[in-house]
Parts: sequence; structure tokens; C-alpha cells
Amino acid sequence: MRLLADNLYYEWPQRDGNVQAVAGFTAVFDSGMPQILCGPSGSGKSTAGLLLAGLIEPVSGSVRLNDDTPSVFSSRAAFVFQFPENIFFEDSVVEELNKIAGANRAGVVRYLTSLGISFENIASLHPFHLSAGYGRMVAIALQMAREPSLLILDEPTIGLDWRFHNRMCKVLKEWSNDARILIVITHDLDLMRALDGNACVLAGGRQSWKGPTQALLNDKQLLDQYGLLP
Repeated sequence: MRLLADNLYYEWPQRDGNVQAVAGFTAVFDSGMPQILCGPSGSGKSTAGLLLAGLIEPVSGSVRLNDDTPSVFSSRAAFVFQFPENIFFEDSVVEELNKIAGANRAGVVRYLTSLGISFENIASLHPFHLSAGYGRMVAIALQMAREPSLLILDEPTIGLDWRFHNRMCKVLKEWSNDARILIVITHDLDLMRALDGNACVLAGGRQSWKGPTQALLNDKQLLDQYGLLP
């Protein structure tokens, strides 16, 4: 399975005029291994992720999953925002589950258990009563339970302690296989190291570097150049 972004452009409307976020972004993301999308702040990573998932339409350029356009594959794509706890709509976790098309209780229980969370203990809780870290993991588990062909996660390890961080790394690496594409937008070098796979570095709204994640992590000059060193 292959996701192809071809010469994408996108501008966010602002009061004083449009701001270009993605400018000529072209990249290929294959199934079979985790795909890392990284780069300095303001490089267009999150916007690129939204374009890849078909949640926003480019000003120009195209996105295809195999030969399908977003209008066709959007039902098979899932995107989890950087702060997903802010987009819960229902009054309990179980109600949130019931509203997500394609998600199933068994899948949510399985993924949360792998993350070290008991679904039964949180099912009746209002999502706003979850910690930020728990909210993020619940949102990811809910989307993974849909078994999408394309899953894009924006900074999935923010706010997680080392135990949940390690579990998240393990779950994501196990989720990635030849039948589905995992794209992780992150600055987290430990997550990048654990996931391995390939990395795509954005700078100025376009792909500036592409290669094995470990090659990027082993090159301090590149890490410094793209603002990835802590």
C-alpha cells in the first residue's frame, strides 16, 4: 500500500491575508513500516498530515492512497490531533466510542489494554475528566479500533510518562504492517528511535530530506539543521 502526495500547496486564511503552510510538498509513504513526519516548528507538518488524511483540500496538487483520491479513501483514514482531548463531544468514553463509525468495543478494549488502561475503569467517565495523557491514549485507541488503512497521529506521546511512552511505542510499531500505513508526526527522538522505519523531514512546507529514521538520528548535523535536537 502506498500514499502519494504530489506537489501539495495549502494556505491558511488569516485576517491580514493567507499564510502559506505547505508549498510543493511531494512525498511517498509506504506500508510495512512506521513513517515519521518531522521538522522544525512551523514547517507545515500538521497541515501536511491533514492534507494526507483528506481532512482539508489542497489549493493545488493531489493525494492518492494507491489509486484512490481522498474522496474515496477518507472513510479508511484516521487522524488523531495533537490535542485530541479537546475534540471529544460526548459525555462519557463509552458514548464517544458508540459515536465513532467503524470502531468496536473489543478493539478499543484490546488497544487500551496494550497501553495499560482498563476500559471498564474509564468507560463511564466524562472525557474531560481524563488526564491529558489518558485522553490522548483513549483518542488513539478509538481510532485504531476502526482498523483504518491509513492512520496519522500528531505528537502521540506528548504528556506521557516513560511507562506509557514505552507502551505507546510498542503498540504503534506492532500496529504497522503491510496492509496499512502509519504516519507519526513528532519531535520525540525517543519515539522515532523506537519506531524506526523511514523519516520525512519538512522545511518551509516541503520535503527537505527522506531516508531511514536511524540515519537521521545518527546525523547530529542534520538533527541540528532541522531543529530536532532537544
